[in-house]
Amino acid sequence: MGATKVLVLSHSPRKRDDAMALGATDFIAASESQEGWDIPHRRTLDVILCTASFQDSMPIATYISLLKVGGTFYSLGMPEGKLPAVPPVALTYSNASLRGSNIGSRKEILEMLDLVAKKGVKSWVQHRKMKEGGQVLEDMENGKGRYRWVLEMDIE
Repeated sequence: MGATKVLVLSHSPRKRDDAMALGATDFIAASESQEGWDIPHRRTLDVILCTASFQDSMPIATYISLLKVGGTFYSLGMPEGKLPAVPPVALTYSNASLRGSNIGSRKEILEMLDLVAKKGVKSWVQHRKMKEGGQVLEDMENGKGRYRWVLEMDIE
């Protein structure tokens, strides 16, 4: 959509190749990152789309420091439990916005699908049989999903 820099920040390196194949210009694996990984990226991003489920230990102030002045951090994941503490100074120094997102209205979903068609966006989907639903849930809990599952019903 015209972004010149797309930084993917993941908790593990296992998504690096996929991120780069999808057009990322940079990738950081938090589990491998050394102290100060954020310094070269500070104030370089307009938007952060966070798909992770929050944890109390999430360094949200560090993530917000990556935003340019006036940037926006969108939480797209559905957190369980409490959100991490956000120091007010993290927002005020950068005039950053912290926002959530919902699924959207029917009109917004249709607009999104139109954009997907126009831009040729492809999704990575794993098809599984409906009878494997229990295993899919277990695999999801164990972080084995890449990236969406579709459960198929056998119609007889």
